[in-house]
Amino acid sequence: MKFLRFPTLVLEKIFENFAVPELLFLSFCSKRMRFLIQLLEKCRLKDIKTINYSFVSDDRVMILGLSNNNKPSIDLVLTPVERKKMVPMGLFGMDRDMICCIDWSSLCWYSKYLYDKKKKEVIVQGVHNYLYQFFGPSIRYQVVSDCDELPPKLENIQLSHIALTKLKTKQKKVEDYFKASPYQEYMRIHENMNGMISQKSVVYLTKHLEIDCCHSFGDDALFRFKGSSLLLVDAMFSDKTLIRFLNEWKSGTAFQQLKHLSIHCPSHQFLDPSTVQREVGMQYFEGFLEMKWKQWTMVGRFQDKRWIPRSFKSRDYLIREFDGAGASIQISSTHFNFVVWSASKNSQHI
Repeated sequence: MKFLRFPTLVLEKIFENFAVPELLFLSFCSKRMRFLIQLLEKCRLKDIKTINYSFVSDDRVMILGLSNNNKPSIDLVLTPVERKKMVPMGLFGMDRDMICCIDWSSLCWYSKYLYDKKKKEVIVQGVHNYLYQFFGPSIRYQVVSDCDELPPKLENIQLSHIALTKLKTKQKKVEDYFKASPYQEYMRIHENMNGMISQKSVVYLTKHLEIDCCHSFGDDALFRFKGSSLLLVDAMFSDKTLIRFLNEWKSGTAFQQLKHLSIHCPSHQFLDPSTVQREVGMQYFEGFLEMKWKQWTMVGRFQDKRWIPRSFKSRDYLIREFDGAGASIQISSTHFNFVVWSASKNSQHI
């Protein structure tokens, strides 16, 4: 292309006049074009910190690129249409037989793409792989899906929000989906704990896990979890389960990696704080200790941080026998909070 023969300084000035989605479209022209854009516009590209994939029920895929100030820098839409209505263009580094093309009818044509629904998984994977190469591994890639089918399997995803309650699929397919991006930083799942998640699922290896149990028992999720912080919402629990959890943590036989646990029970289910306190040998400070921690979440249009500050005040605590680590505990009829602090410090931000 003669365009690429311009001096670097001239190309830099030209690229400055393009929005990031337009630069992305230009990068499809050739590998050299993509390299020059990455080289000359690296500051703008590095300003993007999050790529979010949202999958909706009509098979559209929304791709949002957010910068540090939470301002959208990229807002792409993939819309399914019949193959015969499209002209192959070879976009996102894919072969022309992977039917994906520009929606020329849109005013923002550089942000609107059409794709062959029959090849949804392969095409979305191709788009993600291209964006991963274009923006690099340093930014966060996250998936949000509330559909009645699993989203396409994508690698290198760090954060997910997936609804499993609507799915009509087998447990193995669910596990295969999560295995594509194991050991995620944060995951939020809607699941009524009816066996959709396998006993040894990689889901339980997530560092920060949040599960909406949909008024089902959360025992399995608690005792299988291997990460750092766990939030269980609308989860049924018995006093006996909490007593077992606290005694296992206290003795050091389990939960050595756990830093924070929060349980929100349905309003009709009641815990008995005095029974739990008595059975675990709860200790008490003279005054109240304020515990602060970070509840992890996902960045979005209306959420500019990856965490929400939380705190509680309590006199209740336990000491772990083998290393002297302590944990403050707050328990009511419908809520349970557990935050670990070291023996040398009375509180720890997680």
